[in-house]
Amino acid sequence: YLACMQLLFTITGMTGIIGRLCSGLLRPGILPYAAVGSVCILLGAVVGGKIAGKLNAQVMRTVVYAFVGISGVILLLQHTGGNTMKVLYALESIRVPWLDTVMAAITHLGEETVFMVAALFVFWCVSKRHGYYLLAVGFAGTVLNQFLKLLFRIPRPWVLDSDFTIVESARAQATGYSFPSGHTQNAVGTFGGIARFTRRKWVRVAAIVVAVLVPLSRMYLGVHTPLDVGVAAVIAVALVFALYPLMERSDSRHGVMGAVLAVMLALAVG
Repeated sequence: YLACMQLLFTITGMTGIIGRLCSGLLRPGILPYAAVGSVCILLGAVVGGKIAGKLNAQVMRTVVYAFVGISGVILLLQHTGGNTMKVLYALESIRVPWLDTVMAAITHLGEETVFMVAALFVFWCVSKRHGYYLLAVGFAGTVLNQFLKLLFRIPRPWVLDSDFTIVESARAQATGYSFPSGHTQNAVGTFGGIARFTRRKWVRVAAIVVAVLVPLSRMYLGVHTPLDVGVAAVIAVALVFALYPLMERSDSRHGVMGAVLAVMLALAVG
């Protein structure tokens, strides 16, 4: 898995270098920056190697696949160019009042209130460990989602394309930046997490259905592009599978739960 990550970085790095050489962007003036970058790469390799040595194979597998998956989805959706808006226009063309109402109701299942209620219900009525698990997935997802929104600052679809219209009832809650979708990340993280730990087939099926419908509703209402919901869904799925084995070991290793809570507290204060 380390070799897989190294190969991915090597390919993308070489592609970038060749592209910059061909375009004339690589000049002597950037050598100091390249030197600093090289030092950071070496330090990252050393630190990463030590961390990887302490992770079990399952966690490592999840991290690698999640990273490759997120990178692949971002690249795929980026290269679709204007096709993302074509998807939204296609959904706009099938809008009818009753379906607008249904999708508006479904999209509420991605709100933070639903995530908190679901996590606390599981904590008090089902399993404290699984309740902590949902809270950890939701909290980590929210922090990462807000960080990415502030980092990329991508406007909403109707701002990018003034000819595009949205379902007006959804406008009030469609505030802030568009990428990635917070509702999608909440829904996929919460209901994906429930599907991950439940042993009841009907609960798993219902949770997966909701996790699929909420991202679709965000695009139908016109408040997010496929890129927004696609990246958010991949991040949420990665957190669902990465945190599950960690939380499952918390019963036998009490320090795990303490470490998770400490990280959550530090992020909240920061």
